[in-house]
Amino acid sequence: MQTSTAIPLIRKSDGRPLVDVLQEVGAPVERILDLAGLPPSFEEGGDGFIPFRRMLQFAGHAARSQGIPDLCWQAVQRSRPEHLGGWGEAVERCTTVRRAALTFCESFHRDAPLMKLGLTVGAERVWFWRRRPRQVLGWLGDEEGQQYALSALVRCVRRVAGPEWTPSAIQLESDNAPWLETIREFAGIPVHLNAPVVGIALPYTLLDQADRPRTGSDPADR
Repeated sequence: MQTSTAIPLIRKSDGRPLVDVLQEVGAPVERILDLAGLPPSFEEGGDGFIPFRRMLQFAGHAARSQGIPDLCWQAVQRSRPEHLGGWGEAVERCTTVRRAALTFCESFHRDAPLMKLGLTVGAERVWFWRRRPRQVLGWLGDEEGQQYALSALVRCVRRVAGPEWTPSAIQLESDNAPWLETIREFAGIPVHLNAPVVGIALPYTLLDQADRPRTGSDPADR
């Protein structure tokens, strides 16, 4: 009897931040999409799903061919909430780090069910993490996928903690991450390689800290 293997999927709109940055720098987006086996219509966005492998290939080809090693970091940090897949706007409505993290885990897992995400709470430190599907290891673009995940975790916490917040330590699944040297926020931060997850550490006291007062222009206030 044959056993079937689940194919990791991801929401198509999670690629929108990458397209935005590439268009901004004048990169040949359609050619990069073709290399990844994606149609030109991918640029138009949409709410369907694509194989996760295609998304990683797109990110990998884009970062390497355009010489932008921190492409995924830039894309997630600079993107508008509505361009961040199914989780961006949901996280934007949260008022504590705990709620933002749990909302991110719920939203992202719903869109990519083979991903594992969680919040591991200790007495003094909390790890906010994401574990990739086992079959992703070694795929082209896996490094970019880890960078995207790291950026998304940080963006989620920064929603409440502020745009300058940085983790006290990070974990990565790979044995090397030269792209970290291009991201100034991580200078001097301990990096644990060959970890079982991509994760960021934050103080326990930050979890339930109240959000900064919002302006009346925020849709969540109305």
